[in-house]
Amino acid sequence: MVFRVISLTGGNDTLAVGPATSGVIHALGGDDRLTLHGRSAATLQLVMDQPGGMPTLPRWEPLPGHTLSAGLTQVWGGAGADVLTLTGRGIEATVADDATGDRINARWLTQGVLLVGRQDLVVGPNDATAQVVVLGVGPTDGFEFQGGIANDVVRVEHRTQVFGWNGDDVLAVGDRSLVNGGNGDDRLFAGATSRAVGGAGNDRITGTGVGVTALGGAGDDTIGSTLRIVAAGGAGRDTLHSAAAGSVLDGGDGDDLLRGTYLRENALSGADRFELHYSGHRTVLKGGAGNDTIRMDADDSAWGGTGADRFIAFERAGDAATIGDFAAAADTLLLKLPEDEAAADFSDLTVEERNGHTILRLDGQVVMRLLGATDLAVRLQHEDGDSVRYTDLHGTPVTGGQWDVTIDVFETI
Repeated sequence: MVFRVISLTGGNDTLAVGPATSGVIHALGGDDRLTLHGRSAATLQLVMDQPGGMPTLPRWEPLPGHTLSAGLTQVWGGAGADVLTLTGRGIEATVADDATGDRINARWLTQGVLLVGRQDLVVGPNDATAQVVVLGVGPTDGFEFQGGIANDVVRVEHRTQVFGWNGDDVLAVGDRSLVNGGNGDDRLFAGATSRAVGGAGNDRITGTGVGVTALGGAGDDTIGSTLRIVAAGGAGRDTLHSAAAGSVLDGGDGDDLLRGTYLRENALSGADRFELHYSGHRTVLKGGAGNDTIRMDADDSAWGGTGADRFIAFERAGDAATIGDFAAAADTLLLKLPEDEAAADFSDLTVEERNGHTILRLDGQVVMRLLGATDLAVRLQHEDGDSVRYTDLHGTPVTGGQWDVTIDVFETI
């Protein structure tokens, strides 16, 4: 079917367009329900509620009605709370949305087809109530979303490119995807082997699959996953978390918090104690510039970077962690050992210097290596009920002063 222009009424209209259909649809006002079906290399282009003509979104390719090839449809939703449902494959949709309450549903019925010279899906709602829900069925489904100036809410599956642009966006993508929040305080969810970019703003990025690469950008970002992730906070006071094998956390500039432990903090009488579930895997933690706090555990490797950094390490005999750039009199280390492994008086703890490094052992087994650091001031922390006292390695009580390393125990439950 080939048509030039279909103009609906200003009321609440319902229109269904089949495959191999071409033309331009103007829905005008009202709460309209439009259903379009694409097939093979056919494509659908949609435009909703753009005042003054066609949109100017990046890579938008306006085509006059008489040049539309078979299967290419352009839709102008108009004012009102419209619902557009796209089915089939080879779908390309562009939406510039200045109204409220619109919803776009796109569903691939068969394996998606990426079009040469075009994106499979380009969508851009600009108002805070717009929703985009896209479902694919095959691992080769592919499409792209480009958000507008306000707060977008997007959930998509399978191979995807999603750009939030301005506004406080909530964007969720499936595996092998790219999601970019742009400006604003965004919440991003990325599937396996996906790449997530927060952009400017205080963003929250969650890796929901294995192998996510996340970049926070400027702002105070929070990035985390229970699975393997490579995360870079960028500029700002960032919080990065993962204890999975092979994870790399890089705080970048700013006073960052890096957590390479499975950790729950409990307030018990008198002092902070921790319940730790060891990851048992190697995590790499890099603080970067700034006064960072780095929490690490078994077999982790950490670098504080420039600044006065604070390391908190939960270790047990046989699981040796490493700090690669510990700076005496600037950095500090709180080393916490299992209460059921360390002697009450720490008599099974030894501190030795070898080849310019400091090595700490528990019952003869290495628990911590401090590379390039020697002549460190080390104290032991003893807790008697609600009171805390300190001694040196020989058991002599000490108070005050600058201590590079403090050694304590933690409860295991």
